Amino acid sequence: MKTNTQQQNDQDLRSLLQNVSARRVLWRILCAARCAENAFCVRDPYSTAYICGQQSIGVWLMEEIWRADPGAFMRMRLESEAAQRARRQTQEEEENDNP
Repeated sequence: MKTNTQQQNDQDLRSLLQNVSARRVLWRILCAARCAENAFCVRDPYSTAYICGQQSIGVWLMEEIWRADPGAFMRMRLESEAAQRARRQTQEEEENDNP
């Protein structure tokens, strides 16, 4: 059973996730936390530990997002991929216009 505080936290996060700008910021935080990367650094246990620390915050945020709005993570991913495609297309068009 969720506590009142947890219910409020989930509602706050759901409210943020309704805003496209907030989703972009949260996605940037997840990327900065290297959630989708391998933390292992050959011959450098300190770097491995540092990345694991970053990832622990990212995993916590992902879990919060999933609990508040299960579809939000996929929405954020798809929006990010669409933005990357649009940037690539713009760059390609600019390169073709300026040979």
